[in-house]
Amino acid sequence: MYNIKTASIDITYRCNLRCKHCFNFSGVPRKQEMTDEELRNLAKDLSKLNIDSICLCGGETLYRYELVCEISSIIKKNSPQTLVNIVTNGILLTKEKAMRLKSSGIHMVQISLDGFTDESYDAVRQSNGCLSKVFEGIINAKESGLEVSIATLPHKKSLNEFEKIIDYCHDNALYELRAQPLMPLGRGKENYMELALSSEEYEELKNIFKKKDFELKNKSSRTEINWGDPVDHYFMLQEVEYLPFLTINAYGEIEITPYLPFTIWDLKEEGLPEFIEKRIPEKVLVHPLIKKYISRVYSIEDMYYPDKELPRMYLEDNLNLMREIEEMKV
Repeated sequence: MYNIKTASIDITYRCNLRCKHCFNFSGVPRKQEMTDEELRNLAKDLSKLNIDSICLCGGETLYRYELVCEISSIIKKNSPQTLVNIVTNGILLTKEKAMRLKSSGIHMVQISLDGFTDESYDAVRQSNGCLSKVFEGIINAKESGLEVSIATLPHKKSLNEFEKIIDYCHDNALYELRAQPLMPLGRGKENYMELALSSEEYEELKNIFKKKDFELKNKSSRTEINWGDPVDHYFMLQEVEYLPFLTINAYGEIEITPYLPFTIWDLKEEGLPEFIEKRIPEKVLVHPLIKKYISRVYSIEDMYYPDKELPRMYLEDNLNLMREIEEMKV
């Protein structure tokens, strides 16, 4: 009935860092997360949908490392064509873990690199000098045969290192460097003025992007550099007839987007097959409250909403629209 192309599952909100830009306040879970068995069953249900790619996110995914390997194995056994990727800060990614991830069917590891020196990295990540472990994790992943994507947040302390980060990715033949602007959500909202680039700095960043992209193409580099603008996510939701992706938080709730506090389905109440059978992917996009908040976003700054207006994402319970959406006609 629906061609669901991608899915993301937050495996846990536990984390070994307290990053200043973290939009989901990772650190300590606020309530009971999905159990190992619930996640195994979810993996089985997802593998029946012929999804192109599934991303296991966090928190720090390697806190549930054994389960990540299990989930990947389940998906690859039942849906061999589905790519399974994970997101990690890389600090816990030993050579042994990287090899096990590869053997369990993981295709790509996205590792965050938000600076090229301890000073710039810790200006955001607050890791107390763990950058060397991140570089070790990147090499461990690469040498195990995993594809490696580098995610980076350009900020005031790292802008002058951005070319070095791109060169590092090229020199190590990494798959991708993906940069994304700071979002005014979660801790990112609290630290926005400290970290966000000015319009002049964004212009400088754009020029660096153009220059390095030209250089890499001339070198026939394996590394792609991409700019990921989360605002595109909002535009896309206004153009499609049904939800083409699944966003599942660590508590077992399907969300319209990880950037708005709306639960559209609770997997602990009813499963994924019922979500499809009841045509929720269609119904959700015509719900008036969801339409209101999606249509108001035209820029990064528009992603901000006052705390008094909606629940504080990841600090308070989402607004549960499940039954309202279920009863809607399409």
